[in-house]
Amino acid sequence: MTPTIRSETAADHEAVRDVNRLAFGRDDEAGIVAALRAGGHSRVSLVAEADGRVVGHVLFSDLPILTDGGTVAALSLAPMAVLPEFQRRGVGSALVREGLEVCRAAGHRIVVVLGHPAFYPRFGFSAGLAEPLANPFHGGEAWMAVELVPGALGGVTGWVRYPPPFGAGGRVRLRPVGPGDLPRIYDQQVDPDSNRMAVTTPRTKEAFDAHWAGVLADPAVTARAILVGEQVVGIVSCFPMDGQDHVGYWIDRAHWGQGIASRALHLLLEEVVRRPLVATAATGNGASLRVLQKCGFVLTEVRRDPATDRHPECEKAVLVLR
Repeated sequence: MTPTIRSETAADHEAVRDVNRLAFGRDDEAGIVAALRAGGHSRVSLVAEADGRVVGHVLFSDLPILTDGGTVAALSLAPMAVLPEFQRRGVGSALVREGLEVCRAAGHRIVVVLGHPAFYPRFGFSAGLAEPLANPFHGGEAWMAVELVPGALGGVTGWVRYPPPFGAGGRVRLRPVGPGDLPRIYDQQVDPDSNRMAVTTPRTKEAFDAHWAGVLADPAVTARAILVGEQVVGIVSCFPMDGQDHVGYWIDRAHWGQGIASRALHLLLEEVVRRPLVATAATGNGASLRVLQKCGFVLTEVRRDPATDRHPECEKAVLVLR
C-alpha cells in the first residue's frame, strides 16, 4: 500500500495519541508526543493516512549534542508508530523516508535514533556514526545516526541531551559509590562549564583522591552514585559539616535538564531520614536552587562566603529541609 504522508495538524492530535497508544500498547509514547509538542521541542511531525484515517505518525524533536567546542544542533527520531493492522505494509518506511526529506529541506543536518538495527540502516542510519555520541539510554547497535548533510558529524564527539519529556530521570537509581567509580566522577568534576555553574574550583587529582579516600572510609557520610541504566551520571551525598548534616550533588553536564538531579535527591532523602538537612548553592546557580526547592528545601539565608581552595569568594544561598 502507498499511504499519504503529510504534516500533522491540530485536528490530528487525538488520532496521533490513539496511534501511539495502540502501536505501543501503553500510554507512555503518546504522553511523550504531547509533552514534546507542548514544550516546543517538536520540529517535524508527520502522519500517514490510509483509507481516510490516520494510521501512522513520526516525530522529530530537538536533541542538542554538547561538545567541548559548543552545542551542535541535531534531531531525535522518536517515537515512530503505526497501527498494528497497518504494520509491515510500508507505512513506517514511508514515514521515516519522508520525514528525513522534510528535515533535510528545513535545514537540519543530523538525526539520531534509538531503534531496531535491522530497520533503520536502510535509511542511512549507522551505529558507527552515533558511537562518539554518549546518551543516557545506551542502546548498543540500536543507537544510530544519519547525516542529512554529508560530513555533518565529522569530528563531533559529545553527549546528547534529551528534552525532559523523554524522562531519563524516571530511570534514575542510586547505589553506594565504589572505588571503581572515581575516575568517571573525577572527569565529571573537572568539567569547566560545570565548575562555572557551581562557582567551584576543581580539585587536583591528588586532592580528589585524598578527599574520596576520606569519604569512603567515613561511616557518617552517605555517598551515592547516580545511575541512569548502568551509566554513572553523577553523585549525591549527605555529610556532616560544621555540626550540621549537609547534602550536595553533582551531575554530568551531558545529563543536565533531564530531571535527574531532582529524582536523585528525592531518592537520597528517602534513604536519609534525619532532619534538618542543609544545602548551599551559589545564588547565580538557578538550576540547583530550583532542584533544592522542588525537593522541599527552604531558603533561610544569603551570605557572602570567602574564597577557599574549593571556590572563589561568592554569594551563597543557604537552604534547609526540616
